[in-house]
Amino acid sequence: MPRKQSLNRSTTRISRLIHSTLDFDEIMARVLSEAAQAVGSETAAVSLRQDDQWVVSHVHGFPSDVVGTRMDDRQEPHAVLAIRTRKPVVINDAFTDERVNREHMKQWGIRSVLVVPLVTEEQVVGVLFFN
Repeated sequence: MPRKQSLNRSTTRISRLIHSTLDFDEIMARVLSEAAQAVGSETAAVSLRQDDQWVVSHVHGFPSDVVGTRMDDRQEPHAVLAIRTRKPVVINDAFTDERVNREHMKQWGIRSVLVVPLVTEEQVVGVLFFN
């Protein structure tokens, strides 16, 4: 199936999920999984900004016990860049890119990442990682 058609189908499925009667956590789990598959990422996570830290709220491809993990800005400088610029950040090689904490990325086994800021109205509430 052509890439454009595949992405359109994924977008339709995500829209249906968002507007479904499922509970919020189930919607998030399914949307995250669908989005990760659409962009071709092995893992994905939503981290919300709480008390100057990043708190993992939902995951795809990671063990479920990752949910609740807290990280600081030194561990996630690429997330800080995404919320500061309010634009997606693409890291092609996390083992050499200066915009990431390379040791942190190696610890998680992440070689490349797309970070998308999550904005509600005018407030940035977190980020979405596609790894």
